[in-house]
Amino acid sequence: MLRESGARNTSHLDSRNVVLWEEEESSENGSVILFPLPWSNVAGIMGAGIPAHGIPATFPHAPLSSVSPCLRGYPPSLFISFMPFMVKPMPDPSTILTISNLRTHFNTPEGLVRAVDGISFELREGETYALVGESGSGKSMTALSVMQLVPRPAGFIAGGSITFEGRELVGLPPIEMRRIRGNDISMIFQEPMTALNPVFTIGNQLIEVIKLHQGLRGGEAERGAVDMLDHVGIADPDQRLRDFPHQLSGGMRQRVMIAMALACRPKILIADEPTTALDVTIQSQILELMTKLQSELGTAILLITHNMGVVAENADRIGVMLDGKLVEDAPADKLFTAPQHDYTKLLLDAVPSMTADPTHSELSTQPALRLVLHSPQGDGGNSALLEVSDLKMHFPIRKGLFQRPVGYVRAVDGLDIDIHRGETFAIVGESGCGKTTVGKCINRLLSPTSGAIHFDGHDLAGLQRRGLQPYRQRIQMIFQDPFSSLNPRMRIGAIIIEGMRTHGIGTAADRTQRAAAMLARVGLEGDILDRYPHEFSGGQRQRIGIARALAVEPDLVICDEATSSLDVSVQAKILALLDDLKGEFGLSYLFISHDIAVVRQVSDRIAVMYLGQVVETGPTRDVIDTPQHPYTRALISAVPRIEPDGRKRIVLPGDVPSPADPPPGCRFHPRCAHATDACSQTMPALEAVDSRRVACIHAGVLGSTR
Repeated sequence: MLRESGARNTSHLDSRNVVLWEEEESSENGSVILFPLPWSNVAGIMGAGIPAHGIPATFPHAPLSSVSPCLRGYPPSLFISFMPFMVKPMPDPSTILTISNLRTHFNTPEGLVRAVDGISFELREGETYALVGESGSGKSMTALSVMQLVPRPAGFIAGGSITFEGRELVGLPPIEMRRIRGNDISMIFQEPMTALNPVFTIGNQLIEVIKLHQGLRGGEAERGAVDMLDHVGIADPDQRLRDFPHQLSGGMRQRVMIAMALACRPKILIADEPTTALDVTIQSQILELMTKLQSELGTAILLITHNMGVVAENADRIGVMLDGKLVEDAPADKLFTAPQHDYTKLLLDAVPSMTADPTHSELSTQPALRLVLHSPQGDGGNSALLEVSDLKMHFPIRKGLFQRPVGYVRAVDGLDIDIHRGETFAIVGESGCGKTTVGKCINRLLSPTSGAIHFDGHDLAGLQRRGLQPYRQRIQMIFQDPFSSLNPRMRIGAIIIEGMRTHGIGTAADRTQRAAAMLARVGLEGDILDRYPHEFSGGQRQRIGIARALAVEPDLVICDEATSSLDVSVQAKILALLDDLKGEFGLSYLFISHDIAVVRQVSDRIAVMYLGQVVETGPTRDVIDTPQHPYTRALISAVPRIEPDGRKRIVLPGDVPSPADPPPGCRFHPRCAHATDACSQTMPALEAVDSRRVACIHAGVLGSTR
């Protein structure tokens, strides 16, 4: 039993109310100080004649009230020796979530999978704790374990503890967990399009959360939904309540998910890859919004991502996961300046740099090496392999019974680019700017509305199917999603051989041998030809896509977001492989991406697109390091970076306007901080400024983003 003898002192007594020891809480550091009493007090009880002890011992965060009762009455020296085994740590008062030795497993036909294998960490009030690692490391499964949403019956929490404000969540009855989930702990899922129900309006889904957890009804619930949409920066929230998910852009859908997650003012927000599929400008808006709401509501954030730049700019502490285990846990500044674990060093080395000089050096597909690629070649005296002039691709908008066109989506609207032999030319811009449409027009997967596409001196724009076949062999494409671009019913060998057979390359035996050789060249050896696409990881499937493209001996390879869905270490391997193959086979690349850091490392020249038009083009280093167009400046400033550079981030308001109704004059002027009246009246042409061409009447006035 205990007797309180003061605000900071507690006396510990035996069953006969004899004091055995006293504890006092230190006013300096909150630790507990043990004052063993003279042994005569104890000797009178136990009948032992042992010398007295009176040496104080300090045990940080160790309340002696947690000592097992069966050990009371023994000499204080025994307590001092065995204190680590007899006391429990006192939790930090600011800790809101504690995960201890969590183990989440799955039963599969191949055996037991330990998705989460004994991880422990804490989340404190108002802080951002980031979990990083490659796909399959257990990050998302940790989040689902906290939410008690582990897929059953295959998945289950095999052991460990998850405590929220001192309350154990593991084994909590479902009805009690539902009161916590969404109300105290909310989650933003990775892909908002699949997380939102496509058959219900945004209002239906947001109001449902408010009704369930806040008890509001009717007009009050609707006003609460409107307020949340307005709070996350969605314009015209009353109208947006009536929209369906497919009617919103990716950035707006993610804002809706944030509004739903924060509608009940949760104490913990779990953000699972909240910006992975977003452009850098929209990503910047979402991260800025999350930071603003965190400061207003005091919410703790568990951020799950593989983007180390996002982590560097937003996390307070970082946990690095590998194969279900937490291999490193450190404050953000310490982890980036002095990583301790080898795997952490590999992750950081694989991140493309926005400041390092990309000079040609030893190339390797080893994951431990930083991506180091070709230096810009410029023209180098090479003749143009591809010349695109005034390319336009307009898609008709049809309505009515007879489906007559009532307007046009100007996906590409007057584009001019050229690609030299042996060169990597990059196109960057936000989603919807027309990047992918350009690639499909060049490959003639789309028939352009007008313009010329000269490939090796021949105009492809007017050719029909039969005339295009020999050029399809010379122009190949690597698609963004390797899984959807590979036929799931065909074996890998058949997928690669199909292109060679279509173009009449070799005999059947030659094609099989070449397919195996190309797979080996991209790092896939062994029994590969007879396996199916679902048996491979994302990085391996992308290697298969590369092997398929190279098997027909192309001259130009179009890489459409070829690495955007890959982890940084896998991305580094794929990019190094592409550069190695470029030198070996004499390839030219059209590299389409929204990842500015990757583009800076891999490309020789770059074109920045906005709403179907090129706004700036030139040598990659010049355009990225000293951008002249306001849109290019905003793109560069929004790139998350590990290296602190003191730059000022430019957050663009709103989303890209509809290409079906582009603004008059300069199409960027509604979002431009430098716009004048002239910008809304005149559409600027590309004009030479130093080493590049810029479509802006303010070109030459704007400086570097650094």
